Amino acid sequence: MTLSDQLDALLFGWLEHRADTGPPGRPDSRGTAILAVTERLVPELEAFCARWDLGVRVRPAEAGRWAVLSVDGRALPVEGLAAVVELYRQGCS
Repeated sequence: MTLSDQLDALLFGWLEHRADTGPPGRPDSRGTAILAVTERLVPELEAFCARWDLGVRVRPAEAGRWAVLSVDGRALPVEGLAAVVELYRQGCS
């Protein structure tokens, strides 16, 4: 399973949990997340964002090591992606 596929599954789960526990989001709400990721993961994250209709801008932070992504789009998928990336960062992959 690719990282992009894993992110899909985790985001769907996050959205389902959010729908059960949180207030409904407005469909026109927009959000932006700034994510620092290992540079080698950028292509997978770009593919994931494209499938979710999220815009992504990539800025290399440290050549060959890190990239900073600015992800924008519908608020709940952006918020969910940020939460999922944080889970990965904490080692819960």
